[in-house]
Amino acid sequence: MPVYAKVGSSQQDILTEAQARKRPELVRMQAERPSLDHIATTSGEWVLSRKKLLTMINEEKNRRRDSGFMLDGKRWDSDSHARLAYAEVALKFAADAAYMVKDWKASTGVWETLDKALFERVYTAGAAHLEAAYAWQKAKEEELAATPDAELGGFVITERLEL
Repeated sequence: MPVYAKVGSSQQDILTEAQARKRPELVRMQAERPSLDHIATTSGEWVLSRKKLLTMINEEKNRRRDSGFMLDGKRWDSDSHARLAYAEVALKFAADAAYMVKDWKASTGVWETLDKALFERVYTAGAAHLEAAYAWQKAKEEELAATPDAELGGFVITERLEL
């Protein structure tokens, strides 16, 4: 039996043609709903809902934010554990400008001697990295808000980038 749904809704109904004629607000869908994250369109296609797309944008922002950044050809971690460690060492540098960490793990397999001068460069690069991740998220959310419902199926979160 055919599947019907109200445009903008994720609820699908399996109805006969006679039943569907009594519910003109429903659109005949081309297939069954792929998941609860999909909504019906006027064309009879299922597309991801705005809510799901926003969740996906947030997940991609998190991936970008936590993927690390490059400084002087070396990768530096930027996940939550690294950001906490940077905050802790910033306090130590604030208390003692001569403080130094002989073996600071920048990322897997990358060890550095971290003095205040290098830390300031790492901090600046890390802050720019975080700002870029949030700026990307804001731009994508604005793009999604400007996308008509009928065009949600063509909305692209990202071309996967290696960071």
